[in-house]
Amino acid sequence: MERNKVSPTVKGSLLSKRISFLLNGEEKQLTIAPGMTLLELIHQKLKLFGTKSTCNEGDCGSCTVLISSLRDGQMIYEAVNSCIYPAVRIHKKHLITIEGIGTPDNLHPIQKALLDFHGSQCGYCTPGFVMALLALFLRKEHPQKADILRALEGNLCRCTGYDAILQAALFLSENLAEDVSLLPDRLQNYEKLANLPELPEDIYEENSEYYHTVGYLQPHSLDELMEALERFDDVREYSLLNGGTDIFVQSNINNISPPWLIDITVIPELKVIDRVEEWVRIGATATLSETEESPLITQNFPLLLKTISLIASRQIRNLATITGNIGNASPVADTPPVLMVLDAELELLSTGGRRRIKLSEYYLDYKKTVLKRGEFITAVLIPLPEESYRFQDMMKAAKRRAVDISTVNSAISIGMENGRLKNVRLAFGGVAPYPALAREAMTFMEGKQPDSSWFEEAAMIAATEFKPISDIRGREEYRQTLIRNHTLRFLDEFKNNLDLAGKGL
Repeated sequence: MERNKVSPTVKGSLLSKRISFLLNGEEKQLTIAPGMTLLELIHQKLKLFGTKSTCNEGDCGSCTVLISSLRDGQMIYEAVNSCIYPAVRIHKKHLITIEGIGTPDNLHPIQKALLDFHGSQCGYCTPGFVMALLALFLRKEHPQKADILRALEGNLCRCTGYDAILQAALFLSENLAEDVSLLPDRLQNYEKLANLPELPEDIYEENSEYYHTVGYLQPHSLDELMEALERFDDVREYSLLNGGTDIFVQSNINNISPPWLIDITVIPELKVIDRVEEWVRIGATATLSETEESPLITQNFPLLLKTISLIASRQIRNLATITGNIGNASPVADTPPVLMVLDAELELLSTGGRRRIKLSEYYLDYKKTVLKRGEFITAVLIPLPEESYRFQDMMKAAKRRAVDISTVNSAISIGMENGRLKNVRLAFGGVAPYPALAREAMTFMEGKQPDSSWFEEAAMIAATEFKPISDIRGREEYRQTLIRNHTLRFLDEFKNNLDLAGKGL
């Protein structure tokens, strides 16, 4: 069958996929439903149960597995939550589960360290911890405490109190012999991976009521994507699949699935992070992990790096994208307030051509945006910072530091010229139907001298500019208090920085 040349309105059939991949070093070929998650594949098709199922929304980390793939001639190893990873994407990749790295008679070094330090009690979460740590050690041979804590922030344990797990990882980091391989030889068969078929095969089968998603397309170019979109009469018939970290949560928890998935992650043009004149362009499918590791981002946008570090967990950042965070149109998305104060723009594409808009003009109402039928975000563009002084910061109020949704998030950017504030930008999430600039407060602050006498008034203007809702994460009054306090803290830090700079420190 010619790739992707299928009707999006096939009735009474399920467009299954025959995929080829490696499982713990051995080649596998399976026919799977297009809406199946990797965790379902592991349990239902592969009959492996060391990988656990608990939350089914990427929060607990018990389903963590390792996925390796060839990129630019190198093997990349990433920990992912298998409960929200589309199983079709495992095609031409290597799936490594807990069963592949050790046995009861021959424990993996990470398993042995956890055993020696009593880092496991009921053991239900342990496979996820082991796989998350393995991914870390494959990235960094001797991780420090901060590296370990960050790698494990997406893994929950109700028994050990975490300290035993941390001590086990630190011991291994300090004492692992150089001749000990953390990846068994049978898991390093790269030739097998390279020789797998390039594309999965389409197969028509009788529809199953268990999966509402009946079809899966994976365009390999923008032209193919546009052709695919033209064959659908209504956007409700499909969803563009990028990271998938929200789509599969909705499917798992709320039983809401699109009839068709159009996976855009293998389109080369959408993966690139590069410089275009005086802008840094972040392609739509660049993951959060790839974004925070890009030299263009690390050198120019520390505020964005700080934000990404507070989003979800490493497992989710290995899948999720900035454009997905924006396109989902959530009022509490973490990146939009920061990108707004950085004056970011969006590049949009449809059959009518390309256009660019300010991110601050993208949202219209709750879950409503300016996107037209068949139009989607291809990139985020951020202007390179100017040489002049600029204060920038962001804050996130949530119940947990990691893997939690914001109650209120905020960001600010302030420039200076001739001793007065210039180009003030202040934005909030979680206080309106969509992330937004605090335009009244910005206007009030523009041109003022950095004198704390007006800080309280600016904070109150910001607090009354929005009408937050009351929900499970906080009442309206609490959110307005957070707006005020965030604004005051930003302005106090801004003035302190100025005072230090004035003293030459």
